[in-house]
Amino acid sequence: MGSVFYLWDLANTLFPEEWDTRSSGFPDYDAYLESLGYDLRTISAFDYEHAYERPYREGLFRLSLAPGFVEVLRWTRHNGYFTTGNHEQLDWRAEYIQKHYHLDIRDYFTYRFSTFDYGNTNVKTSTMLVDVLRRIVAKKFSEVVYTDDRKQNCQFFLKAVQQARQQGVAVPGRAYHLTTAAASTPHAITPVRDLYGVKEAEKHLRK
Repeated sequence: MGSVFYLWDLANTLFPEEWDTRSSGFPDYDAYLESLGYDLRTISAFDYEHAYERPYREGLFRLSLAPGFVEVLRWTRHNGYFTTGNHEQLDWRAEYIQKHYHLDIRDYFTYRFSTFDYGNTNVKTSTMLVDVLRRIVAKKFSEVVYTDDRKQNCQFFLKAVQQARQQGVAVPGRAYHLTTAAASTPHAITPVRDLYGVKEAEKHLRK
């Protein structure tokens, strides 16, 4: 029997971020992009995501580690992410976080998945996620656990698990929603307040 694979969202799940209006001089990221000459109506997905480089590396976003990041991801061991950002964003986050936390966040991820693996797009589709599940199963993992701060993304993941099963990729999947409003979370998704909650729930399942 294979191991459990933990698939994570990045922004505001593992890496809380807040735009710094004071140091940036702009009210939000979109206003910053417009100052660079981009038209938000026509900007490409690549340009939109690649422009995060300076904000991440220079702290225009105030980045932090979610409480429990090191302890939980060391415990889960087999970690990966699926992001709408380009892969370089993890490197840019790593540069900033290493200065403040003295660790390299890249060491905690075995596999990296991005919508840009499938073309110039920052929009997730079920086809992509089914393929991600197929690739994880090919690495001999027997279960996939997904965690996100957005409930709709957790629902999207569970639907993809069903679609993958219909296509012959029968891998059990479960989702955790980081939330303080547990009552609003569907029964099929486990609400947790933080990363420690994911660890405790998974420890209980392993008994």
